[in-house]
Amino acid sequence: MATITGYEREQIDKANASGRTPAVFIHGLWLLPSSWDNWTAAFEEAGYAAIAVVWPGDPGTVEEAPANALSDEETERLYETHHVAAPGVALMQMANANLNPFTEAKACGNRLYAV
Repeated sequence: MATITGYEREQIDKANASGRTPAVFIHGLWLLPSSWDNWTAAFEEAGYAAIAVVWPGDPGTVEEAPANALSDEETERLYETHHVAAPGVALMQMANANLNPFTEAKACGNRLYAV
């Protein structure tokens, strides 16, 4: 059974005390709870109690995260072996659409477009 962190306990207690409907945000690989900051702010403004959880063993903030554990040489070798060429603009727009509720990128079915 997973242990609730102090950070999560604070968020749960705050949500319970508020009487608002909770909205729980769970981040994916290589992201942190702070990835949801813009979304949690938007949901809080809309009247929800936003909670962004921490995966067990992951840091809660960028400041707590360890530096890159790979050397520059290892990083370059992995990139050269496994990278897939793609247009950077569309990838950045997709990332922003997931992280930023105010982005100009909008999803329409399985297509992404900018407005």
